[in-house]
Amino acid sequence: MARAKAIPSSVAAEYRARHPGVDLRVSNAPSSLMAAAVLAGTLDVAVVSMAAREVPEGLDHRVLGSTPLVALVPREHALAGREAIDLAALADSHPLIQFSRGSGLRRQVEAAFARAGVEAGQDFEVGQIHDMIRLAVRGVGVTVVPRSSVVGPGSLLGLGTAAELPHGARMLRLVDDQAVHHMCVVYDGTRLAPAGAAFLDVLDRHVTGRSA
Repeated sequence: MARAKAIPSSVAAEYRARHPGVDLRVSNAPSSLMAAAVLAGTLDVAVVSMAAREVPEGLDHRVLGSTPLVALVPREHALAGREAIDLAALADSHPLIQFSRGSGLRRQVEAAFARAGVEAGQDFEVGQIHDMIRLAVRGVGVTVVPRSSVVGPGSLLGLGTAAELPHGARMLRLVDDQAVHHMCVVYDGTRLAPAGAAFLDVLDRHVTGRSA
């Protein structure tokens, strides 16, 4: 059995096709809890929103990539005509839609607001990035999410460019170069079972684009 968390559906589908006899269990939780579960041995691997330097001691990791954080605002927002913004200008302008407490993304967004000298606050808290985006584009509030979740291959809305955002919503670049969403996969190489190692191989192929 391979036990994993926060795994892209395309990776899970390929793994299942290649290893139909393996019982794959996938679920979701905040990154800090996932990393702790791998340390405790209750998970084989976890895809977490952490930079390499943030991975807990005792775990191995592979960097999956990073993407800038961006702001999504409704079309009537005062900043909607800008290309890039400082998060200090976003604070208190509209209700802020935040990801779950304890998640890597929540930590990254709050750190970006802190660098801008303001508190992130919270008006809405949801457990899926997809819901954060949908609420923002419908004008419920503003949000800060990874750019790759909005546009490009594998984006949650399937958009090719930001111009395709529904309801006239706008995606704005952040002037903070440190506002980046990091992803890596963590595991304990000293006890990783063959099923878990095979899963890492499938995940690596998806990240690097190499063929089998």
